[in-house]
Amino acid sequence: MSIERHIPATVVILILGTLTSVASATAGTWSTATLSEARSNMAAASLNEMIFFGGGQLQDGSPSSTVDIYDASIGQWTTAQLSQPRWCLAAVAIGDKVIFAGGITESGFSNVVDVYDTSSDQWSTTTLSQARWGLGGTVVGGKAFFAGGRYGSGSASENSTVVDIFDSVTELWSTATLSEGRVTIAATSIGSKAMFGGGYNLGFSDRVDIYDSDTDLWTTSSLSVGRDTLSATSVGTKAIFAGGFTGNYFDDTRSSVVDIYDSSIDQWTTDSLSIGREKMAAASIGDLAFFAGGTTGKSDHITMTSVVDIYDADTETWSTANLSIARDSLSATVLGDSVFFAGGRVSNDGTNVVCTDVVDIYTVPEPGTIVLFGAALAGMAGVIRRRLK
Repeated sequence: MSIERHIPATVVILILGTLTSVASATAGTWSTATLSEARSNMAAASLNEMIFFGGGQLQDGSPSSTVDIYDASIGQWTTAQLSQPRWCLAAVAIGDKVIFAGGITESGFSNVVDVYDTSSDQWSTTTLSQARWGLGGTVVGGKAFFAGGRYGSGSASENSTVVDIFDSVTELWSTATLSEGRVTIAATSIGSKAMFGGGYNLGFSDRVDIYDSDTDLWTTSSLSVGRDTLSATSVGTKAIFAGGFTGNYFDDTRSSVVDIYDSSIDQWTTDSLSIGREKMAAASIGDLAFFAGGTTGKSDHITMTSVVDIYDADTETWSTANLSIARDSLSATVLGDSVFFAGGRVSNDGTNVVCTDVVDIYTVPEPGTIVLFGAALAGMAGVIRRRLK
């Protein structure tokens, strides 16, 4: 091969390498926004063209009543107020309502349920059957479920088996019972199933309570490793329970285990996060499941991380990204083609807690953008190759 032909080939490699990097960037873009106040342990939900980040814990340890609301239809952030300041609450969206339930107040645990009706733009309140915090919330079959948590006070507090259920059709509340009481439970739904996994109950639980709306029956299953403060989300046909705290003081106490339930074949498998951690935020959009931030390390030396593990259900592969700031105890929700990761603790040395007001936003490109970009890449590569002949 002549020098003249060899040099263009090198240029082709460089050009295609550059284009490949640009193509990877089109997988999604990151941007940031700001909450009205820095805090952690909020509850998040989205409905129609609005997202909600409610309650939370301020840097001085006190609970917040603030609800930060982003309305995508006008591109603006506003605020509202819960009827009672609290943190470690749960939130879901169902029908035309966003529901914030339970939590920790300055004086104890809360049974308050704040309900925002998007059709009337009005707030109302009701109560759970039992005051508690660390409960898991999810929706399936037209019903909202708030399961588990911790109730009572001081040394007399215990882990709850209660499941409060709101029926969006009848607008009535009822209750059910978990097979095992536990706090800091992870909840998600897949198909007709609502799943409540892990948590703490005099030990780290591997229990998964499953409600099937098609049969109106409860069953149980097990995670591969018992743990609490894990995170859960669903994508495609899969419910994913990731990370958590395993409680071994001397070893790495933050788990990298990912338990995956595939509803299409009724089977469990396991995988691993890029780094073991707890107190992440989890959310899904399209074929992608995100597990963002968290606490890493041993019990005597913890650090916050900015890592985002991303699972692609279509290719069954993992990749990673990074938040703009490392933190744990953040909250996540999805609106349209974007995932929002809000607030969290930047540091906690046991005495001083520093929270953030940052909202990291991941936006998936429109399919047409990817198609056009792919066609452009193919066309340019074809032109370059023809010139080499």
